[in-house]
Amino acid sequence: MNAGEWRELRFDADQLALLEGPVVYDERGTNTRGDGSGIAGAIALLLDLDPASLVAGDNSLEFVTSGVPNSYRPYAANLDLVLATP
Repeated sequence: MNAGEWRELRFDADQLALLEGPVVYDERGTNTRGDGSGIAGAIALLLDLDPASLVAGDNSLEFVTSGVPNSYRPYAANLDLVLATP
C-alpha cells in the first residue's frame, strides 16, 4: 500500500476448499462449474490494513497474484475502505 512493504495473503484450507468445490448444479441437474456459472474463482476477502499506512490525499493499493492458473484473469472489484475507531 502506498509503495510500502508488500504483504502476503495465503488462502486457508476452508477458502481453498471453496474454490475447488462444492459442485454447483442448475435446475436441470447439470454441473455448472464447468461452464463458468459456478464460483469460478470469485471469493470475497477482508484484508486488515494498518491505518498508519494511510497518507493524506490519494492512497494506492496494489495486488499481484502468484501461482494462479491463467485460465481466468485475476481482478479486484468493489473495494471498500472501512474505518473503525476503538
